[in-house]
Amino acid sequence: MQKKLEAALHELHDLGVIVMLSLSEKLLLTPLALKRGIRVVWVEHDGIGPWLTKNPWLNQLKDLSRQVTTVTVSALSREKYLALGWLPDRVVAIPNGIDLERFSPPTVVPPKREEGTERTAGTVLHIGCLARLTEDKGVDALIEAVTDLPEVSLTIVGKGREEGFLRMLISERHLLDCVKIVPTVHDLGAFYRSLDVFVLPSRSHDPFGLVAAEAMTLGIPTIVTNACGIMSHIERDKDALVAEANSAPALKEAISLLMSKERRASLAHSGKCTAREKFSLQRMVDAYETLLLAKETAS
Repeated sequence: MQKKLEAALHELHDLGVIVMLSLSEKLLLTPLALKRGIRVVWVEHDGIGPWLTKNPWLNQLKDLSRQVTTVTVSALSREKYLALGWLPDRVVAIPNGIDLERFSPPTVVPPKREEGTERTAGTVLHIGCLARLTEDKGVDALIEAVTDLPEVSLTIVGKGREEGFLRMLISERHLLDCVKIVPTVHDLGAFYRSLDVFVLPSRSHDPFGLVAAEAMTLGIPTIVTNACGIMSHIERDKDALVAEANSAPALKEAISLLMSKERRASLAHSGKCTAREKFSLQRMVDAYETLLLAKETAS
């Protein structure tokens, strides 16, 4: 593979900078690029887990990181890379960007509501969650959090290996009337707009939390955990509520706070303003453009 990468690199001329995403590229192609005087940028979108912390190539990766620029999608992820041994002046945080027009309401409203956007009868608070159904996303903790909350309904949109376990949990807790899982929704904007509260209950390092940012841009009161990278770019308790990760009681407390219509309205307004300012697609593009056009500084 290294020979193929070297051949491909040899065919390119006047290359000033190269951006790499995969681990194999970083390990195999970085030394070749640096040898040719090409500036290297690594983009890190994945959560840090055993795949990295227990990787036999970690030390080599850390050595190479001192000669490149690493871009993370949040300040939280940046701190985690610094803790692993990356140099502060070699790691930049650029939050993910959102197309602010993507979820604009349709000009013609469909006559039939899509599954996942309807409110359960008698519900005061319709909560939504959009996440991969895996242990790290903490959806089970969210289900536990709403177990004893009256007049609350929860719609979970997602697929994953934990789906069977989550459906069993919903049944065991007698929540079939107020908690449902749907694999997907056709109109994501309509789903967000159907909610009173959006929750991203990530249990372990979630690099950014794009779905939380999307909900916030639409003015949906949002709860995230302190494992979500987005929390390092917002004002806690003003733009969104931040709950302790892996804690159903903490999620329950946050949801209870948003039973207040006034509190939801305040959070929605501030969160929308902050999200549309900080997480726009154009702002992300501008940040990458500035980074890629900047001249390399001596390490």
